[in-house]
Amino acid sequence: MPVHGRRMKNTAGREVDLSLSVNYTHEKFDGWLHVSDISGKNGYFPGAHGMPLLSRLKPDGSIRNVEMPYAASNHFKLISNSAWQLSAASQLNLDLGFQQNHREELSPFHTHYSNQQPPVADPDLELRFRLQTFSANVRLLRDEDQRWSKTYGLSAEAQHNSVGGYSFLLPGFERFSAGAYWLNRLKVTENFLLTGGIRYDAGSMRVNGYDDPVLADHLVMQGYSQEEAAFYAQRSVDLHSSFSDFSGSLGFAFSPGEHHSLKMNVGKSFRYPGANELASNGLHHGAFRHEQGNSGLTPEKGYQLDLDYRYTGRKFRLTLNPFIGWFSNYIYLEPSGSWSILPHAGQIYRYRQAEAFIAREIVIAYNAGEHVH
Repeated sequence: MPVHGRRMKNTAGREVDLSLSVNYTHEKFDGWLHVSDISGKNGYFPGAHGMPLLSRLKPDGSIRNVEMPYAASNHFKLISNSAWQLSAASQLNLDLGFQQNHREELSPFHTHYSNQQPPVADPDLELRFRLQTFSANVRLLRDEDQRWSKTYGLSAEAQHNSVGGYSFLLPGFERFSAGAYWLNRLKVTENFLLTGGIRYDAGSMRVNGYDDPVLADHLVMQGYSQEEAAFYAQRSVDLHSSFSDFSGSLGFAFSPGEHHSLKMNVGKSFRYPGANELASNGLHHGAFRHEQGNSGLTPEKGYQLDLDYRYTGRKFRLTLNPFIGWFSNYIYLEPSGSWSILPHAGQIYRYRQAEAFIAREIVIAYNAGEHVH
């Protein structure tokens, strides 16, 4: 594909952001309301999206134009933060939130399959995702000014994702999760601080199945059997899974003098696979590859060790910051070596799990005078 004038056509972007914050304070109450709206529009190089015709690559007279194909996104957020001083030793915090992520990819309708007809409504809408998230977090802070301070908390989150367009990448889904946690901070001495916490989470995810009859007909026309066509046309199966597990951490901060500080933290974590890792099955235009989820994935579990040492002098500063992490079933995207049956899709990349060891070698950063090394 030719690149005229050493500029890739239709790769400009525009962004418009608005935000507003309001605060109300009265005696033992403090409240904040935050509203923000972020909108963006980014063009795709026509030579890498849809039908790459040479005529579509000719300059249109402006390097700032954003024409089809393009992606449009909008993120709206509304958050309320409230705090009540219940007593001299207790404070109650409540956080409520709503977010809507709306993303669309538009491209002049192009036939991925020989038998595909343009939709009657929104014929240029290739993909649409609308994710709504509701969240709540309540915390009780106890003895914040004392030697031993505690935080008790409950949190919950609900998500609903709807999809649209004449292409398929990710099915609609609903997800709910909730957790309870207990955090502690103990000041052993003026120079030694212990921190730790434990959390329990539980939730569920329901993924909507999706069958592509247009793809099934196309594959039969290409010589596939009815059974093979039906298998590949089932882009996503109905899936209902649940999860629950504990996570926690323990650490300390030690400052033997004004020049030295040492921090260490060990922890156990878990992460439930996302909808894209469980059920995606289509061409991801941003990465230009066929990504395929794996409904058999289990929650990712790992253990981490983080160490941080710092020396600060008048003319010399030194930082050592190693990190070690071990996962029994790390989730990653792997090239399969298999060719996708989808037109213009290339190789299939599948989500898989494997034992993984992640480490950051000892990082040494020192500042001598005006020079950082």
